[in-house]
Amino acid sequence: MASSLKIILIAVSIGLLAGGFYFLSLKTEAPNNVVQNPEQKNEMVVSDIPATEAGDVSTPESNATIQDEGLKNDTPLPQQEPSPIKQPEITNTSTIQKPAVISQELQEYLVHIYSFTDWRPTSLTVYVGDTVTFINEDNALHWPGADPHPTHSSLPDFDALGGISRGQSYSHTFRKIGAHGYHDHLLEVPPTIGVITVLPRQ
Repeated sequence: MASSLKIILIAVSIGLLAGGFYFLSLKTEAPNNVVQNPEQKNEMVVSDIPATEAGDVSTPESNATIQDEGLKNDTPLPQQEPSPIKQPEITNTSTIQKPAVISQELQEYLVHIYSFTDWRPTSLTVYVGDTVTFINEDNALHWPGADPHPTHSSLPDFDALGGISRGQSYSHTFRKIGAHGYHDHLLEVPPTIGVITVLPRQ
């Protein structure tokens, strides 16, 4: 009886020791599990975070948001007014040639003869219907006539038909448009003294 009780006590003691070791082993392993679980939890949380919250701004949604905000913040551009058409400037009106004023009244022009080669003025510009009067201021006779010498064929009616003496004159009314040269018919080979230019009257 005493020996069997001793065996029971030894078995209980061994059981208690084994249980104590097991309990201690559980306490030492528990912190490792506690430490590992938060890491796993954190990994899951990080993996569940959307890409936009983790710093990824390359998604179409984020780009669209940024572009929309940029459009809202942009100030409207000022509208450019069309530039006016620049008109040509006239800097000096004095150089502009204006049409000559044509008198409606018939005019008479005088040519003074001082010698065979000195007729003043030698050339004139007249209009159809105007008259040119040649006055002899020389002591010698002079004969106004149209070129060519001796026929006066360019303007046959422009011909004094004879010499005019000092103080006398010869007049001719020009009705043919053009430039008409004239000479002194009393010279043997007369040069052209001048030109009478006749313009149309408007």
